[in-house]
Amino acid sequence: ESQNPEKIYISSEKKHIANLRLKQMLSPLEKRILIQYLQEKSYEEIAKKLGISVKSVDNAIQRIKNKISRMKV
Repeated sequence: ESQNPEKIYISSEKKHIANLRLKQMLSPLEKRILIQYLQEKSYEEIAKKLGISVKSVDNAIQRIKNKISRMKV
């Protein structure tokens, strides 16, 4: 069963808007951490690559998750 082209377009636009809003909400460090996290890097790998502590990575990921959960699209 194929989807309605209009629904596909609206879904695509919602994703685009959410992505733009997320980019505006995240700090530069959070953006760098999110990219690594989405590449399935471990907290340790992210910390080493960015020269920060594992706890800083964990804190940033928690902030990112909170910001995402507060987004309304």
